[in-house]
Amino acid sequence: PRLSSPVASAAQQPQKVVSLTPASAVAFARGEMQLVSVPCDADSDGCLAFCDAEECAVVAPSGVVQRLKVGGYFALWFLLSVGYSITNKRVTNALPCPWSVATATVVVGSL
Repeated sequence: PRLSSPVASAAQQPQKVVSLTPASAVAFARGEMQLVSVPCDADSDGCLAFCDAEECAVVAPSGVVQRLKVGGYFALWFLLSVGYSITNKRVTNALPCPWSVATATVVVGSL
């Protein structure tokens, strides 16, 4: 049995909260548990937890997950930017027409 909504309300929320274990992560990967937002403390916005019908395993506070997500976006941007720069440098070295390469890059990027 699964929780029907991705965000559990206080009425739907199971009362027992346990710490995260490797078995919880495996159950989530199998589809036996859902990742839901649950109340943590009065001071925080909530926590993310793996929940099934009986219990919830708290993963982390929502603020920590948000910071990790933003950091991941910066890391992805940096890696893609480095890849683009290296590819652009190789193409510019292979073709002796840098203005043509730059123009083609702008045209393709504007599509």
